[in-house]
Amino acid sequence: MDPLALAGTFATIVGLLSNFKAERSGASLDAFVEWLRESQHAGLAETIAQNKALADELTKLLSVNHQDLVARLSALQDQIASIANSIEGFGGLVNVLGAAPKLSSQARSILSQLVKSRAQYAMEHKLSTGQPPEILFIGGPAAGPNSVRRTPVHERGPGLPRRRWALAR
Repeated sequence: MDPLALAGTFATIVGLLSNFKAERSGASLDAFVEWLRESQHAGLAETIAQNKALADELTKLLSVNHQDLVARLSALQDQIASIANSIEGFGGLVNVLGAAPKLSSQARSILSQLVKSRAQYAMEHKLSTGQPPEILFIGGPAAGPNSVRRTPVHERGPGLPRRRWALAR
């Protein structure tokens, strides 16, 4: 399947699954397929009926607790928005739709490193030498309260630009 058709099919299935689960909290695959037919999506209903692997995956998703599925769909939306936001031409669309992630990828990377280091504080240290700034991780149970671990900006994560981390706009 070509990338455009795959992206469209995936987005359609996820969107329709979200709509269906918003209306009905504990439904089966048969109920979903019937709902698709009633909602003018007979072609997709037939595709599901003819593709056992797709039917099996949808059955698994439909059997998930309603609140868990909503949480998974929300996480999926955040991930898709985060990826789309970093691809030229899609960032503006993500922002207009209000689907932009709450934190930039750099901010998430810094927070992840802070948690892994078990430091008590993090501080950005700008150097006047022309070198990129460093993030200082200070204190923590493993290192002792007065220790400092320096992390140059380029170690913040793969593919991240050398700029100040902050909340995404």
